[in-house]
Amino acid sequence: MEVKSSEGYDALDVALLQWGVNNSDLTYVSLLISTGATITISHKQITKKLKYDNFDLYMKVISKYPELLINI
Repeated sequence: MEVKSSEGYDALDVALLQWGVNNSDLTYVSLLISTGATITISHKQITKKLKYDNFDLYMKVISKYPELLINI
């Protein structure tokens, strides 16, 4: 079940945003994806933004979770 906050973010959005800002490990992202979080366009957009903000982090996340790539 996906639950969005009043700002429109769900738990995976927040985990990805925090990971990108804090350079933390992927524990929360991993937990959410492994327990069945639905990956939506917002998650892919956050991941795409990492490509421009921090390419090394972007490569780390897409190598572990290729489902977060936006397919063109």
